[in-house]
Amino acid sequence: MKTEHTQNHPHPQPLSFQSVASKDGFGAHVRKLLTGTSLAQAIGLVFSPVLTRLYTPEQFGFLALFLSTSTILSLAASLNYEPGIMLPDDEHEAWTLAILCVLLVAASSCISFFPLAVFRHEIAEILGSPGFAPYLLWVPPAIFLLSINRVLEMWLSRWTRYTELAGTKVAGSASGAFTKLGLGLSARWGAGGLIIGTLACEVGKIVWAAPAIKKTIGQVHFLLKNWKVVMAAHKDFPRYSFGASLLEFVGYAAPIYVIAHVFGPKILGFYDLGLRMVAAPLELVVHGVRQVFYQKSVADLKSRGEIATIVEETSSRLIAVGFIPFLLLGVTGSSLFSFAFGADWAKAGLFAQLLSPALFLRYIATPTLIFNTVNRQSLYLAWQVLHFSVVCTVLGISGRLHDEVMTVALLSISSCMTYILLIGLNIKLSGASIKRILFIRHWSLIFDSRRK
Repeated sequence: MKTEHTQNHPHPQPLSFQSVASKDGFGAHVRKLLTGTSLAQAIGLVFSPVLTRLYTPEQFGFLALFLSTSTILSLAASLNYEPGIMLPDDEHEAWTLAILCVLLVAASSCISFFPLAVFRHEIAEILGSPGFAPYLLWVPPAIFLLSINRVLEMWLSRWTRYTELAGTKVAGSASGAFTKLGLGLSARWGAGGLIIGTLACEVGKIVWAAPAIKKTIGQVHFLLKNWKVVMAAHKDFPRYSFGASLLEFVGYAAPIYVIAHVFGPKILGFYDLGLRMVAAPLELVVHGVRQVFYQKSVADLKSRGEIATIVEETSSRLIAVGFIPFLLLGVTGSSLFSFAFGADWAKAGLFAQLLSPALFLRYIATPTLIFNTVNRQSLYLAWQVLHFSVVCTVLGISGRLHDEVMTVALLSISSCMTYILLIGLNIKLSGASIKRILFIRHWSLIFDSRRK
C-alpha cells in the first residue's frame, strides 16, 4: 500500500525502521508486552476462582453475549482503518487516520444506541435469553471504549511505546477484576457486575495510556492531511481487512449465539468460561506478539526485502512455548477446572479440553497480519469466508443434534482444519520454510537462549 512521502520534520519520527528491524529490538519489544500481558493474565487467573463462586454460569452466559455483541459492533465502528496507522512514513498521515477512526467510532456508538434500545427485548428473545435485554443498553458505551482502545494501541505501537502498552494491559485487568469483585460481593448487580467490570477494564487502559498519547500527539502539531487522499490511500482496509476482521470475530461469536439459542445461557456460561480461561490469556500473548510482529514485518520488508526470517522465528518460539501447556490442558482440563473453579464448573473444563487443539493452532497462526504487510488482504478475506462457512455448517448440523458436547467437539475439529490452512498461507506468502520452523529454527533458538 503506497503512501505519499513528505519532507522530513525536525521532530522525532514515530518509526525508525533501521533500529526496529534489529532482532534485539524485536525481542525487547516482545518482552515488554509479554511482561505486561503476563501480569494482566495473572490478575485474571487469581480473581477467576473467586468470581466463579460469586456469579452463576447463567450470568457468565450473559457476559459472553454482551462481549460478543459489543465486539462485533466495535469492529464495524471504525471500518478497520486503525491498522493503517502503522504504515505511513508521514506522521501527519498517520495522525489523520487516527482522527478519522475516532470520529467514525463516536458516530457509530451514538447511532447504535437507538436500535438496541428499541428492539432490546426482541433481540434477547431471539438469543434465547430474555433476561439479557437490560444489558443491551450498555453495548454502545462498550463499542466506543473497545474501538478507542484499538486506535490507541496502534498509535502507541507506531511510536514504539511498548512499555506504556504493557502498562495498559495491567491497569485494565486490575480495574476490571476489582470492579467485578466489589460488585459481586454486594450480591445486588447480577450479570451487571461482570459487564460493568468489563467496561472498567477498558476505561483503565485509556487512563493509563493518556500521558503517553499526550506526549506523542504533541510532536505532530495536530496537522491533518486531506481526508479523501488518506482514505483513498488506505482503501483496502475497509474494502478487504474490515470484512476479514468482522468475519473472524463473527466466526468466533457464532457458537456463542447458537449455544445460547439452542441450549440456553447456563450452558453458554460453561462454554464461555472454558473458552475464555484458555483464549483470554492466549489472546493477551497473541495480541502482544502480533503488535510487535506487524511493525517488525513492515520494517523488514522495507529495509531487508524479506519477512521469512521473522515468520520462522516467531512461529518457532510460539510452538516451543505453547506445546506443553496445551497438551496438559487437553489431558487434565475437566479435573483442573473442578479444582480451580468448583465442582459445578467441571463441564467448562471438558469444553476446554475439546477446544485445546483448535486453540493451539490458532495460537500458532499469530502472524496473520502478514496479509496486511504484503498487501494481500483479499486472500485473508477469502480464508475468513471459508472459515466462517465451515463454522456455520458445523453449527447447523450440530444444532439439530441437541448435544452440547458433540457441538463443541465438531467445532474444534473443523477449526483445526481451517487454521492449518491459514498457517500454510502464512508460510507460503512469507517464503518461510516449515522445516526451519519445526526443526532448525526451533533448536537454534533453544541453544541461543542457553548461551545467554
